[in-house]
Amino acid sequence: SMALLGIGIGILAAVLGNLVQSSVGDRDRSEAGGLHGTATQLGTALGTAVIGAIVISGLASSFASEVASDERISTEISAEVEVSLSSGVSFVSADDVRAIIESGEAEPDIVEALVESYEDSQLQALRTALFATAAIVLLSLLLSGRLPERRIDEIAAEAAGSGDDDASAAPPDPAAEPA
Repeated sequence: SMALLGIGIGILAAVLGNLVQSSVGDRDRSEAGGLHGTATQLGTALGTAVIGAIVISGLASSFASEVASDERISTEISAEVEVSLSSGVSFVSADDVRAIIESGEAEPDIVEALVESYEDSQLQALRTALFATAAIVLLSLLLSGRLPERRIDEIAAEAAGSGDDDASAAPPDPAAEPA
């Protein structure tokens, strides 16, 4: 799914650049390109922040839930995990989690249970983030149906010409015609 997502983003980036450039006249292409670049950078930054927040919050809530529901983990350790999670969460490797827990002199079966819970939580958080990404993409596809079918300068010329059409429909002034 990550490969398909990457392919889709690559194709979309190329098509969007062409769409933006072809939707305006020659005179406005540099401005349209600048706006496209700015929107792309802003979307990339905001998208990364939103998906990152989803991953981290999903990791924290899933890990707390996994630890609380694991029968191998005592309520005291579960409460300790809750306190640790309330001070902040980082997305680290399972090996780092193992090293942190082992430095606290926990029993091997407790270490294994906590690491398993963390690994399961990582996968759940990443699945949630991938689902959120897919939902955002689907929403953007729905909104893309509102893209104009003609270039902006053609639409503007038609709108300006519609006022002239009324004037050309009026009967000619006989005094204005040469004799």
